[in-house]
Amino acid sequence: MHALKRNKKVLVPFIVVLALAFAGGAIAFWTSTGTGSGTATVGTTSNLTITPVTFTGTLYPGGTAATSSIKINNPGASAVQVSNLVLDTAFPATGNQALSGIGGLPASGCPAADFTFNANMASPVTVNAGSSATVTTGTLSMANTAVNQDACKGLTLTVYLKTA
Repeated sequence: MHALKRNKKVLVPFIVVLALAFAGGAIAFWTSTGTGSGTATVGTTSNLTITPVTFTGTLYPGGTAATSSIKINNPGASAVQVSNLVLDTAFPATGNQALSGIGGLPASGCPAADFTFNANMASPVTVNAGSSATVTTGTLSMANTAVNQDACKGLTLTVYLKTA
């Protein structure tokens, strides 16, 4: 019996030491630093087209503005927001009143400055991917100036627009 007690006295501390050794090994670890990189592709948008642009109403000097229906087409793969439409002063490229945004004007007597386009967009319009949206808030007006505007009578104007 005495030998068993003595063995227990030796065995218990041995088990405790062994348990602490395993516990210490279980919480030991290495630390290190590292770096890395990855790649991602960002999509692009496709150019929007603005067609057709239709004006309803007849323009007179100082008269009521003609209202518009403007279809914005998005052939791209992602939605695009359009916050404004303005005259595209890159057109007409040649001819009378070139680079005014309004085509079909005579050489004199009816300047592009007599006409004003306003998109009247209170908030941006979202044009979904592969879809179109129609803006009906735009107006085209003709100013009543202090000079004779007879050269404008009967004209068919081409209004060039772009998104802004």
